[in-house]
Amino acid sequence: ELKMSDHKPVMAWFNVVAQMVIKKKKAEILQDITRQFDAWENNQIPQVALDRSHLNFANVRFDRPQTELVVVENIGKSVAEYYFASGAGDGSQEATPNWLTVEPRTGYIPPGHKIGLKITVHVAAKAAGSLNMGLDKLQSMLIFRLKCGRQDELGKDYYISISGSYLRSSFGCSLAYLVRNPMPVRSVGPTTKVNPESVLTLPKELWRLADYIYRKGIDEEDLFLTSGDQKEVAEIRECLDTGREFGNFGVHSMAEAFIEFLVNLSEPIFPMKLVNELRSDENLNDFCKQAFLRLTPIHYNAFVYVLSFLREVLIHRTSNKLTPVKIIPLFARCIFHYNPSAAEKLQNMRQKPYILLNHYLTDDTLVKSPIENGTRRAN
Repeated sequence: ELKMSDHKPVMAWFNVVAQMVIKKKKAEILQDITRQFDAWENNQIPQVALDRSHLNFANVRFDRPQTELVVVENIGKSVAEYYFASGAGDGSQEATPNWLTVEPRTGYIPPGHKIGLKITVHVAAKAAGSLNMGLDKLQSMLIFRLKCGRQDELGKDYYISISGSYLRSSFGCSLAYLVRNPMPVRSVGPTTKVNPESVLTLPKELWRLADYIYRKGIDEEDLFLTSGDQKEVAEIRECLDTGREFGNFGVHSMAEAFIEFLVNLSEPIFPMKLVNELRSDENLNDFCKQAFLRLTPIHYNAFVYVLSFLREVLIHRTSNKLTPVKIIPLFARCIFHYNPSAAEKLQNMRQKPYILLNHYLTDDTLVKSPIENGTRRAN
């Protein structure tokens, strides 16, 4: 401890203890701490390993899903949080093609654990049209992204490429496309030139389905209301697409294939836009006649054919126990692609599509042609 004095010596010695910074030693310690912190931070970065990065889905058929499994293992020392990202670079989640699904899309993987990603290709009506026309392909890229601990940083990306081949189908096509191809769709390409003289008045697939039901099961009880065998339905679809002769299929399976064919057309036989023009104060018979005239020739032929077929089915109501009230909700979905909301379902057959279809089925002045006429059979 130093004390002040009023004496002023000429010279004095003092022993003082003071701290000194050794710059070299300080730099070495700082470097060591930084190295330890970097090692700790690196250990916190999520790390995973994927067992494969490419999936090929061969011979995909309409409405028959194919699923492959990708195993992801957390090989790091921290929990890995992941999601499937878009390629926009903004961290948003990926909007995959409508034929491709991934489950689960987000999640957490503890250290040392594994998860399985189910990647499914399922071609339904929305995707089939562009695939049949050659406008789209079964190709995509999935970005599996790990979330980083810091919110302002994007995690590491892992890429899973998807490819596949689609076996073209009449299901999901348009009426116009089908009548231009007298041959089975599987045997022609999307760019095949069409001979105008070979254009059909009605899709051959529609004729084959209705003809089978007409000949072998029109008297079957609860026809169209009883589910068919799904394996047979798939085989029937394959026969239509390849041109093979039908086997001895159950009539309920054939009826379900008939319904699925109509429901999965890329556009309805009778557009809902036209249905919605019906006014409550309008003469129903006059509206139905005018609606006929506003349909394209292709849609007119198909509509008249289906109506004629259904009217023939109802003639056999004594044996098949069908009535207009029973089949109208089902075939409104087939013909108009009408999917009523929960509120509309409470209207008890007062919806416009039901009113319109009921009139077409029960008024003898609108449709008179039997189902054998007005169409051209295609082999």
